[in-house]
Amino acid sequence: MKVYKTVIPIDDKPHPVVTNGSILHVGRQETTSVCFWHEHWTDTELAPESAAEGWYQVFGTGHDIPQDAYHIGTVQDIVRGLVWHLYQVPDPVS
Repeated sequence: MKVYKTVIPIDDKPHPVVTNGSILHVGRQETTSVCFWHEHWTDTELAPESAAEGWYQVFGTGHDIPQDAYHIGTVQDIVRGLVWHLYQVPDPVS
């Protein structure tokens, strides 16, 4: 197993990510995105059966969020006075 960092742009769009482990932390390293760190099984013999593509999107405070979205984490941009919320959202194609 490894820990991967995934970057989700703050752009009002859902982004596909394949995960097969737990999400460990949500944070920021850049001004235009939110990052999350997650476990990723690299040995196919040990990988959980739960590997799946999910869709993730960043929302600002006060923005509309889909009803069946699942909250992953929240981060603050102290310099700009903004707060961002990372959600797993429904597949935009289905």
